[in-house]
Amino acid sequence: RGWRAVLVSALTIAALATIDTVLATLTEKAIFVATSLVVSLFAFVFASRAEHQRAQLEKLARHDPLTGASNRRGMQEELEVAIAASERNGEPLALFVFDLDHFKQVNDSLGHDAGDRVLVQVAGIVRASTPADDRFFRPGGGEFEVLVPGAAATTLFAIAEKLRHTVENEVRCGSRPVTISVGA
Repeated sequence: RGWRAVLVSALTIAALATIDTVLATLTEKAIFVATSLVVSLFAFVFASRAEHQRAQLEKLARHDPLTGASNRRGMQEELEVAIAASERNGEPLALFVFDLDHFKQVNDSLGHDAGDRVLVQVAGIVRASTPADDRFFRPGGGEFEVLVPGAAATTLFAIAEKLRHTVENEVRCGSRPVTISVGA
């Protein structure tokens, strides 16, 4: 899109510079072309930066910056798309919901930095324990959700149990293991 605008601007500048009734002298044409090119360059740079910032803001609006998981807004949008695809294709669709047990106590007794470290560790385990096409969400606090398209009930149980077991064995907060409660 941006390069198309640059081409149109360049062609317009060139066309106007060649019309003798608009710009009579060579000096006027040179000043017009130089000024137009500088203005066009600034407009292009500004538009490019604005587009980049818009994309960053859109990502921030849909993702949890701590864990990288989609937030509640991103989750709602993805759920709508996944439900429609499931209905259209006739394939099963599952949603794991799990909470970190006693997470408020972790934040209250050890501080929010310790709680953040636990959240980041759990997010890493979720990504390593679930298939790549699953979608991962953190609606807030110590709550996480994983959308699993096409999974059978036996697969869901195996994924949930592996996730529960891995978190309990690998995530520590101080000397205590972190546990989760999982539902699907």
